Amino acid sequence: SSTLNFTHVRTPSVQRLVVKMALGLSFRNLNCFAVSLATVIFALSVAATIVPWYQVDQTFLQSPTSSNTLNSAVGSSTLNFTRLYYDLEGVTTESRVNDITTNDFNEYDSSTDVHEIFKLVQAFVLVGLLLSIIIGVFLTLAFFDGVRNKLMFHFGANVLRLSVIIVGIVMLLSLVIAFLTFLGLTAAFDNDNPNCSLGPCQKFIDEEQSNVGTITTNSIEYTLTEDQKWGPDAGWFLTLANIPLALLFIIVVALNRFPVPVDSMGSGEAL
Repeated sequence: SSTLNFTHVRTPSVQRLVVKMALGLSFRNLNCFAVSLATVIFALSVAATIVPWYQVDQTFLQSPTSSNTLNSAVGSSTLNFTRLYYDLEGVTTESRVNDITTNDFNEYDSSTDVHEIFKLVQAFVLVGLLLSIIIGVFLTLAFFDGVRNKLMFHFGANVLRLSVIIVGIVMLLSLVIAFLTFLGLTAAFDNDNPNCSLGPCQKFIDEEQSNVGTITTNSIEYTLTEDQKWGPDAGWFLTLANIPLALLFIIVVALNRFPVPVDSMGSGEAL
């Protein structure tokens, strides 16, 4: 009888301990996943602030005229090119003329619509970046029982969990807004260049090729072809990649629950 009573007394305590261990293990696994997602979002956001977001490529190619069958086998080669790389701070112009390549960087004219687009995009990318840092640090601290329990005591587990979800939603919205705002770059180019009829002022992404004449070099006639390409670059695609990651982050933190201390197991608090 005494053995049965002893078992009866110890069972609730053991059950609470088992429940705590199970909840703690589940929390740590999901929290580790959430921290990893926040870290990746942060890394991609940092990269997006550095790399170009848009590129315009104008290349002149020379190729032997088709009438000269002997030289047509030589194929085409690049005569010169001009490449514009638009990042969040300005535009870098890379040019090659007569086998000499130069690079020149210029900040955006603050009076242009292009400048407004890039500054708006930069603002929302930085918001997403900062929120990924804040939420990543917070969830990292949540691994430590002492820190987590103190925060839960002062604010409540539900408030902490809801706050993390809200921050995740704001981070997601910032990335989505940055991504969609950049689509307005075509209209910005058009407004800044009213007489523009071809290129990024008309389409967000496209390419165009045209024959611009012939030249003769070393008694060989070459056909000149202008090849123009324009469209989004790495920064825009990195932000696009961040959007599903941010959405997945929200789902993970919404499913995760802060484990309560053993003493609070009997209080019936829903976390």
